This record gives sequence, structure tokens and C-alpha cells, in this order.
Amino acid sequence: MLNRSLPFDSITTRLLKEKTCDDRDFNPETALIAEADGQPIGFFLGVKRGEIRNMKLFGVAQKWQTRGVGSALLQRIETRLKQLCCKKIRILEGAPNYFQPGLDPRYTAAYSFLVKRGYRVFDETANMIAELEGIEIDFSAEARLSAKFDVHLKAAEKGDLDATLQFVRRVFPAWTDEVLEAFKADPPTIHIAVHNGEVIGFSAYETNNKGTGWFGPMGVSANWRGHGIGRLLLLRCLISMREMGFRKAIIAWVGPIRFYFKTVGAVVNRIFWRMEKEL
Repeated sequence: MLNRSLPFDSITTRLLKEKTCDDRDFNPETALIAEADGQPIGFFLGVKRGEIRNMKLFGVAQKWQTRGVGSALLQRIETRLKQLCCKKIRILEGAPNYFQPGLDPRYTAAYSFLVKRGYRVFDETANMIAELEGIEIDFSAEARLSAKFDVHLKAAEKGDLDATLQFVRRVFPAWTDEVLEAFKADPPTIHIAVHNGEVIGFSAYETNNKGTGWFGPMGVSANWRGHGIGRLLLLRCLISMREMGFRKAIIAWVGPIRFYFKTVGAVVNRIFWRMEKEL
């Protein structure tokens, strides 16, 4: 039902499990299904993250759209989230475990449906696609970085967890859960930059929407930016993804579009409208 109602996306059983019961904040009270003749015709999934609640995933079977199914599900979800002291609801985003960073405007019927019910666009973001064929590690740049600054890049091992978390919690606390997810894999799906035994940068992959080629997050300490560390960490991750069998990487919720374009030729392939509603 979800795949038929979301033609620009693909929901596998594994991905649906990740978005629902594998989410640490999953609450069955805010996961609602509408049925007709024993078959699902609508699904709305809400999740509470701090003071902001997210409509993490939703869809209504095409022949049941405009017949009140979506309105009933949305109203019930909003009521239940409001009972959890929710101040606002956002659409689809909700890091660390989220499906997309906003609403793809090609889902114009969904946009119209949400605007009619009080939601508004407050920001815009994008996903990019990077082709992985031909990407190589820049060994000469890594050697110069090591010789000049004593900075070493490596694929993280299980024993690097504590040092990496110490860095991420201090510098990029919002990405802590995604880094933890990277270390659950064997081997960990994360590369790190180390100076004098301390982590100063990282780049991760397969931390969200697993099996789809999801890249990120990535971050370098402000004191170490401008030396090419982020570029080298990115290259390492993309090569690791290619070795896992991926042909393309999805770079989600992109900030520095020009950086990814210049570094690996990534191109914007989807735009998302971030939407919210005050309750």
C-alpha cells in the first residue's frame, strides 16, 4: 500500500521495520492503520523527539484519497501527539531515524492536504546522488596530512567507539545516535581522523535507511577545517560503500552542496520542503 501511494520512494519490509519498531522512540499509540475489507488503506506514523513531534511516514491508498481516511488518521495522530505535550509537528524528518528530510513537492496532493490542515513550509533542503565508480583514495594527500600535521585517517574499529563518541558528543551532539548506529555494524561503517590519539573528524554511512546507500553524517572539528580532512573522509566512505556493493550513494539533507559537487561530482536529485504546524 505504501509503495503504491509513494511512487517516488521504495519501502521494503526491512526499511519499514527500521522506521517503526526499531526506532528507540517508537510508540504503537502513534502508529495508526486504516483498513477496509481486511486490507490496509492508510498508514500514519508519528514519533516524539523532545518537544518536536514528527509525522515520520504516511500514505493513503490512491482510491481512498479525498474520502476522509487521511484526515481521520491525521486528526487522531495530532490528538495523541498533543497529549504528549507536543508544541509542534514536523513532516517526515526526525533524525536520527528518519525516512526523508521533508516532503518531496512532487507529492503535490500531500502538500495540498497538509496546507489545508495548517501546515506550512519553513525551510527547504536537498538530497544528492554520487556515482561511486572511479572514486579512489587520495593516498598522496593522506600522506601529506600525516607528515605535516600528524593526522591519520583510518576505518574505525570497535575499540575506537569511546574516543569517537567523546568527540561527537562534544562537537556534533545531534549525530550521536547515528554514530552509535555505525558502530553496531561489523565492521563499523565509519571512518575517523585522529591527531595525538584524539578523534578530530569522522564520516559515516549506512546509519539510516540501511540498504539504500545512505551516506552521512560527517563532521570535522572547526579547528581542523580547511586541510582537506573532510574530503578524504568522504572519499574513504564512498569507497567502502562501493565495496559493499552500492553503485550510488545518497547524500541526504545536504548543507554544502558545492563541496559534494566539487569533490565527487554529486548532483542534486531531490528537493524537500520542510513543513511544520504549531499545536
